[in-house]
Amino acid sequence: MASVGALAFHLDEVGFIGLSVIILTTLLYGVTDEYAILKAFQEDLPFTALLTVFLTVVAVIINHHLFNPIR
Repeated sequence: MASVGALAFHLDEVGFIGLSVIILTTLLYGVTDEYAILKAFQEDLPFTALLTVFLTVVAVIINHHLFNPIR
């Protein structure tokens, strides 16, 4: 619940909270072998790559001011 409060009051970043949830979950379940949790991350790699490419294209469009508002 502390992570929800940190997100609500903008005290912490989303990536840091996600990483801490992964670390705490593996710690509580006693998983010490990284290959045991590899399957969960392998399934999401195509989506993560697509999202990274999309956000890169959006950043380039914004940086070069390719779409300006009509005045």
